[in-house]
Amino acid sequence: MTDASTTVLPAALANVDPAQVVLLLDCDGVLAPIVDDPAAAAVPEPVLALVRRAVDECALVAVVTGRNVERAREMVPVDGVWLAGMHGMHVVAPDGTEFLDEVAVAAREHVAVAAQLAQTVGWAYEDKDLTVTIHFRQRGALGQDVDAEHVKAQLMTVLNPLKVEVQHAKQVLEIRPKGSKTKADGVRIVADSVSGIESKVVVYVGDDLTDLDAFHGLDELHARGIRTVKIAVGGSEAPEALVAAANHVLERESDVPIFLAALLGN
Repeated sequence: MTDASTTVLPAALANVDPAQVVLLLDCDGVLAPIVDDPAAAAVPEPVLALVRRAVDECALVAVVTGRNVERAREMVPVDGVWLAGMHGMHVVAPDGTEFLDEVAVAAREHVAVAAQLAQTVGWAYEDKDLTVTIHFRQRGALGQDVDAEHVKAQLMTVLNPLKVEVQHAKQVLEIRPKGSKTKADGVRIVADSVSGIESKVVVYVGDDLTDLDAFHGLDELHARGIRTVKIAVGGSEAPEALVAAANHVLERESDVPIFLAALLGN
């Protein structure tokens, strides 16, 4: 019988020393199970334990997420982890060094209009400072019977299209500054901090459309001669484009800790 751990580990990582791995992980849908209330999302302790092991054993570990850095730190309270929040607009190294997207900061007042509309209309939303997210998983409980396209159309009646863009993701709309940093930039900042990155393997695990940006960041690294592995988390909500762009697909969220354990040698 085949060991489950071997079925989730890509062949490209089968004989790789974890010390040579730069491990980049999305948070929600990868480390933390997706839940209806985003405020209730949490990373299970066994997964946090694997992240702690990875910090000790891998060349570098980063969480690359749409959450802001403060919330990402609450969800992944692990010393030594890089945090790339708000889709790469705010990156914080373990030593406290920060990279903040000036374009996103300058557009804050324009993004805030989306939060004001959401509050007025009664949509479920998160104001993450540099971005705003409209959520649809709770729409039944909130009496919301409109779809994402309807909400997007309403948003664009008040947003400045020269300053703000609206992007679809899993059961959400992301309102973000136009021309701001993406997860590709977060990947680049983190990878460029690694001494001897040319000899490492950069691995990214994601589950949503914004992780395509991270995959593009890995493609840029690959073009520089750096080994990369793009891993998508599958499931009924997995974006087809992400799955198609991946080198390897995990069937479900619950395979992520199995993958991490296999990568670290169980």
